[in-house]
Amino acid sequence: MRAATIAGNDIYRGVGAWRIWTMLGQTDVMCRYRRTRLGQFWITATLGLLLVGIGIVYSSLLKQPLTTFMPYVAINFVFWNLISGIIVDGCQTFIGAARYLKQIDVPYSTYIMRIIFRNGLVFAHNLVLLPIVFVIFSVPISVTALLSVVGLVLLVLNGLWAGLLLGTLAARFRDLPQLVQNLMQVAFFMTPILFRSEDLEDRVHDIMQ
Repeated sequence: MRAATIAGNDIYRGVGAWRIWTMLGQTDVMCRYRRTRLGQFWITATLGLLLVGIGIVYSSLLKQPLTTFMPYVAINFVFWNLISGIIVDGCQTFIGAARYLKQIDVPYSTYIMRIIFRNGLVFAHNLVLLPIVFVIFSVPISVTALLSVVGLVLLVLNGLWAGLLLGTLAARFRDLPQLVQNLMQVAFFMTPILFRSEDLEDRVHDIMQ
């Protein structure tokens, strides 16, 4: 019970230190693209080019109409990149923040919030592509699309505890980041991102589930 109280207090203080983790997260993204012409918009350009290539090639291979396949893949890639980024980067939460941990006294949860905010910025850049794809392929937007906001909130909350757990374990077991990264690559190909689960045979669909 005492441990839960300490943890809850740390997260509460971490939220209060929002100036620190927003600054660190923004700095991480800016440093990655420093001195480039497009700057942070390379994030959007990179995913855009990837979607065009995958959409054209895989819609032909899987014999799917491009008008439905491209929006499907675009949505999946944007959200998968957020999930994968939080999980993979979460393993580096405390390893990457070692110099800060030794110099300043801030809540431990501040560093996972830095990871979430950094990936949130990347997500925001990628999210710009979805309205463009929807307009080009005339995708109708229903009221149920608003549920994606609820899903996004739940995703971030799960990323908080997952990042804290993985970051703590990875600080002790240094092979864990490589293991998690490999598992996420396997999960990418087993998750219906480039294909639709309803297109699989019943036996394969059950195994995948």
